[in-house]
Amino acid sequence: IQKQSPKVPLGYAMEGDALMQQKQFKDAVKAYETAFGNGKSGTLAIKLHAAYSQAGDGKTAEAKLAQYVKNNPQDMVPRLYLANAYLKSEQYKPAIQQYEAALKQDAANVLVLNNLAWLYQQENSPRAVEYAEQAYKVQPNSAPIMDTLGWILVGQGKTARGLELLQQATSKAPDAPEIRYHLAAALAKSGDGAKARQELQRLLDAGIAFPQEKEAQALLKQLQSGK
Repeated sequence: IQKQSPKVPLGYAMEGDALMQQKQFKDAVKAYETAFGNGKSGTLAIKLHAAYSQAGDGKTAEAKLAQYVKNNPQDMVPRLYLANAYLKSEQYKPAIQQYEAALKQDAANVLVLNNLAWLYQQENSPRAVEYAEQAYKVQPNSAPIMDTLGWILVGQGKTARGLELLQQATSKAPDAPEIRYHLAAALAKSGDGAKARQELQRLLDAGIAFPQEKEAQALLKQLQSGK
């Protein structure tokens, strides 16, 4: 394909895909760069980001994708991909900027609303509950949405409503460890130490790894000691 159409991105993009599968990331970067030079697109911008990241050059990965998004502000997919990349690397402020820009294009995007709520919570901003409430209005039966709003409300001292939402979220997603941890912590905060201990013990006995595992262990120990 490259020989027949040397100025078309397809052949080089296919080569990059094959090299990524073979974990030859630096060579994949070269192939994708050629493809991107022949015809810029959001799909290729994302592939380039992945290749540079896997090759160990995260800074270039972010810079190139950010430049593409800046030059193509209406292309939502790479913008959301970039926002998610910022979120994963705990660069919360640039993640917020990208999600806010995406929200201007799609005000009812529940993923964007929920992620913004979570990000603003990390920044200790009162806007967290605003976005969480908006997401809940759009999708009131979603366990992750209930979890986000419930956990934010608990953090703001509105434990009763937060606990109710977390109980509903747990009933819809009983095997989600993060949601169950949030429920246990909310129960503890509400003064129901017995139920909190039960939830934590059940959660930890399941043997499923989750980000707040150490916090769950510490909370269980604290509740067991009665302190």
